[in-house]
Amino acid sequence: MSNVFPQSESLYRDAVRAVSNPGDYFASPEYETLKRQAAEAFSKLEPGLQPFFDVIRGLGDGAPLGHPGIGAALSFPSRFLRTPSVATLPRPLGDLLDTIVKQAFFLGLATHFSLHTFLTRSAIDKVQVASLLKEWFPFSLMASELLSEYSKEANDLPRRIFEWYFDVHAKPALGGSFGLGFWRLGKARSFFRNLYFAGARLGIQFDLSTRGVA
Repeated sequence: MSNVFPQSESLYRDAVRAVSNPGDYFASPEYETLKRQAAEAFSKLEPGLQPFFDVIRGLGDGAPLGHPGIGAALSFPSRFLRTPSVATLPRPLGDLLDTIVKQAFFLGLATHFSLHTFLTRSAIDKVQVASLLKEWFPFSLMASELLSEYSKEANDLPRRIFEWYFDVHAKPALGGSFGLGFWRLGKARSFFRNLYFAGARLGIQFDLSTRGVA
């Protein structure tokens, strides 16, 4: 079994404890149910997401997701590192980029599943992942803007979780190992914020898919 969900859920709990006071909520039956449902959803979604991460890494154009050509805006190496893809980076830097990219995205997905209940979320057999990802992919380009009200309606906890993650985990890597200066770090924050909310957006659309809503 993949470690992605346990790592993402642990990171989510660290973030919530840093920006709020959850008390004993993480030991509650309600949270245990949400965690179980999230683990099932992650297992359904994760295998199909590699083409998306290839776009972020500069190794794909979005064609496997049904939208060839629109992925250029999501290539982190070409936008921030002056190189076409992770393939041209030293292995340690490529691995580090993969780590923080996936952490940000899957933290957004875990945040949605952990903050919101959905009556049919356990009906994962209804979800056609390939179709879902093709529908979701264009929205991933502007997820941060699309979900601004979504965050506000949750006391802005999603945004605060992201800001904690970026400042504690992503920013030190981007400013240190990758040498991004002040201005590029600001733009990278926006890029990672969008990546995080793209994960949350996928969670929303996954939930709708479990009740047969496109």
